[in-house]
Amino acid sequence: MLKEIRLKNFKCFREETTFPLSTINLLTGINGRGKSTLLQSMLLMKQSVEHNEYTNKLILNGNCVNLGTYEDLQNSESALEEEVEIGFKYNKRDYNYSSLNIKYTLNGKGINTIELFYQYPVEEIIFKYKDKLERVSKEYAFGNNIFRSNWLVTTFDNTDDVEFFLAHINDETQSSECISYSVLPLKNLIPHIDHLDIDIHNHYSISVDVEKYKDNSAYWYAEISQSNFYSKIHYTAADRLGSQEYYKKINLNDFISVDKKGENLATVLFELKEELVNDKLYLGENKQDLISQTGKWLSQIFDTKVEIEIKDNFNTFEIPFTINGKQHNPTNVGFGYSYILPIIVSGLIAKEGEILIIENPEAHLHPKAQSELTKFLAKVASCGVQIFIESHSEHILRGLQVSVLKEDIEINESDVNILYFNNDNEKDSSFVQIPVNADGSIENWPNDFFDQADKDYKILFGF
Repeated sequence: MLKEIRLKNFKCFREETTFPLSTINLLTGINGRGKSTLLQSMLLMKQSVEHNEYTNKLILNGNCVNLGTYEDLQNSESALEEEVEIGFKYNKRDYNYSSLNIKYTLNGKGINTIELFYQYPVEEIIFKYKDKLERVSKEYAFGNNIFRSNWLVTTFDNTDDVEFFLAHINDETQSSECISYSVLPLKNLIPHIDHLDIDIHNHYSISVDVEKYKDNSAYWYAEISQSNFYSKIHYTAADRLGSQEYYKKINLNDFISVDKKGENLATVLFELKEELVNDKLYLGENKQDLISQTGKWLSQIFDTKVEIEIKDNFNTFEIPFTINGKQHNPTNVGFGYSYILPIIVSGLIAKEGEILIIENPEAHLHPKAQSELTKFLAKVASCGVQIFIESHSEHILRGLQVSVLKEDIEINESDVNILYFNNDNEKDSSFVQIPVNADGSIENWPNDFFDQADKDYKILFGF
């Protein structure tokens, strides 16, 4: 899971800005303050690895975003020769003490440097060898790019220390910073790590086979470097497709998604219609397959009985809605039904460890539907999917607050991360992180943070 994103000289963020992240993230606030820019940093990586999984360039204009030229990417106050930095901090869900930091430095030619730092703090080992720890840095060339990796190493005086060290790295609950590794060619914008070498004094040299130690925390080095990490992002854009009489049949990629506008929606429903959804997302008294549960969640959100089906024509699909027993073409029902459909399907097909980005989920929905949709997304987050929501709706915010209280949703206050992008130039940061309490309440309520209704009431009633 992504734990933070760092941006420097990237569009509106001149100085390095660090955004803390959690399981479900709400980005809200003043227009033009960087909400979309934060999402674009992830989508930039996604479209680059989808273009070529072995790329050593970032694709500024692709399937997800169109950022123009490198000069457009830079902050407007920066000099042309100044570089852009995009950083990600990742931690494996099963090992919350382990982290991987990646920083991409770009110039006008693309990626210039990728820097990695792996951290495995374990108090017992660090204390035992604290006087012997040494920071080491190496650089590796790949094409026109330089990859710099940093780690802490230690030396051992005798075989007893070696055995002690190995005993701890084989323990699932512990690991160590005292490791080094080899970096091989780039894949999915992450240098591929083939094995871990432990540096040991007095000619004690041990190579740790990643496959052999799958159960210890060292294994996820290879896991993340070999995975399609950046490409496993589901993205539903603000300008997604609305009501359609027909959908074209699409050839799906290995990573199945509905596409940012929902153009793949019908093909995904057809190809996966019999796939079972996650048990946590299953609404009872119905089949557990994707097509049935999609209708069931639409019924839940719109508070009316909705069923959908997928009709296979020669080279197109149809997705008629049956509402309260009567079938309708999508163009003859409320626009919200079709506009919400890509979000529901994306949430139902997303797998643990993947990311779901949604822009303006509230579009064309009345307040109750917005609240129910938010609870659905919170349910998806409880399945291990990291969610990013960009929204201006108070009902989306309230839905998250209520989700913290509802035991059946299984998220708590630490899973919810609210970033309010403000317009106060006197603040050190362009955003404020607003915590949610265990009872769903919010104490820190900045000016202009969903308070317009109160301000309007004061004017109307003369307060």
